[in-house]
Amino acid sequence: MEIAQGELETRVKREKISLAVALALSGKWEEASAVNEELLSFFPNEVETLNRLGKAYLEMARYPKAREAFGRALSVSPHNTIAKKNLERLAHLHGEGPAPTYSRKATPDLFIEES
Repeated sequence: MEIAQGELETRVKREKISLAVALALSGKWEEASAVNEELLSFFPNEVETLNRLGKAYLEMARYPKAREAFGRALSVSPHNTIAKKNLERLAHLHGEGPAPTYSRKATPDLFIEES
């Protein structure tokens, strides 16, 4: 029975990840952030989920929340280049006047996961 439960969890996790990515690709950042938050409630140390959540917050101009998500990703994976680059980007945005505007849609290459 444990094997079946593990398989179910894996399948549900994959479906939620696919949904989060699809929502982001459609520019539905609020919904994407909600799905990623839900994933984190079950898998709090999922670096890819933290990076996706940070990206969603970045797109919604919720910079403190984005910084928090990317910071958590780095605390789990100190060499995570995605989180590092986004934190550098946030630092630059913070020191350079008004925040730039972002597109409503993301491209699939933004969701390449780090191994």
